[in-house]
Amino acid sequence: MRRPHPRRWSFGDMLTWGRGLVARLISLEILDRALVIGAQAFGALIPLLIVIAGTGATDEQSFADTLIDRFDLTGSTADSVKQAFGNGTGGASLTTLGVVIVIFSSLSFTRAVQRTFELTWELPKRGFRSTGWNLAWVAAFAAYLTIFPVVRGWFHGWPYNVISLCGTFLLWSITPYLLLARRVRWKRLVPQAALTAFGMTLLSAGLLIYMPRALSSASSQFGAIGIAFTLLTMLWALGFVLVTAAAVGAYIANTTWLGSSGSVTQPSSSKSPARAS
Repeated sequence: MRRPHPRRWSFGDMLTWGRGLVARLISLEILDRALVIGAQAFGALIPLLIVIAGTGATDEQSFADTLIDRFDLTGSTADSVKQAFGNGTGGASLTTLGVVIVIFSSLSFTRAVQRTFELTWELPKRGFRSTGWNLAWVAAFAAYLTIFPVVRGWFHGWPYNVISLCGTFLLWSITPYLLLARRVRWKRLVPQAALTAFGMTLLSAGLLIYMPRALSSASSQFGAIGIAFTLLTMLWALGFVLVTAAAVGAYIANTTWLGSSGSVTQPSSSKSPARAS
């Protein structure tokens, strides 16, 4: 059966579409969800990054060293970062219990992100039934973070920027695909992944300017705890980009010609998506 050709939108159509998008963003309570994801990321991803730096670093760099190099920190600010996150790679000090705690904390983060994607796509909540898919995402994310620094050492300038953007797009295509347990087709995830990759790239560029000053100011006033607060603020911003891009991308896929191919399972509840959680 031939797919109908998408008709040209009028100004009224675009206005109606825009009002629907704003209403959708409000119903999803994106600010609250961004704060939750940022807080979960601070408690889950930071320990995971420390473990990855400790077990996968070939140049004996710790997580603190990575932050210092990334934001070009010096002096007392660098010392505060080392005080907050430790100066050694820590590979030998890892215990089975520590790894288990890191995995469980990472799963709490993935469930928060999973629920956000479920709400944006109006899918039923799977909860603990998706633990296997969540673990698969944690493994994929760890692999991405392990490979990415190697690629950064091989390429510079615009080739690195292109590869970085493509890698980010791939990561944020895989993320909803796995966390939604393959309930949404790849093609329908393209707007969501593209918006997330673009938003994360812009935010990362801005953070390279903002974070050194913010970390320096916070460390001079509050020491190591100021470093933690600044990183939490950064994760809140990343959470906002993630939630907004997920909501807008899913809305685009469901209200344009992309929505004519395939279907998404609708929830049986009549509650507002944001309240159904």
